[in-house]
Amino acid sequence: MTGQQGLYEFNPSGIVNGIKNIKNDDFTPYPNPTNGLFFIDLTVVSKSSIEFVLYDEYGRKVTCEYNLQLLQNKKALLTAYLYRLEDGIYCYQIITESFIKKGKILLLKK
Repeated sequence: MTGQQGLYEFNPSGIVNGIKNIKNDDFTPYPNPTNGLFFIDLTVVSKSSIEFVLYDEYGRKVTCEYNLQLLQNKKALLTAYLYRLEDGIYCYQIITESFIKKGKILLLKK
């Protein structure tokens, strides 16, 4: 699909194929804490698969919807929709062929 800012791919299974590989040093998650909508800005450099995985505070894998939108100048935006999850601390991973990037999200919807 083509959106206002570029290509848009949605894959609730967690794997987005054919997207470019993320540069390890250009990775910006925000806002944190979040009220349910969480973004990660990425710089992409080569063909790869990208997987977004989310875990609860007990280490259990949880399901959330997300999409990855390709923007101009080798930029991409990952948007995670956490509205259906309970408040708490979640760990996320972005997995590519060349690295795994990890972080934490504090979800406070109240």
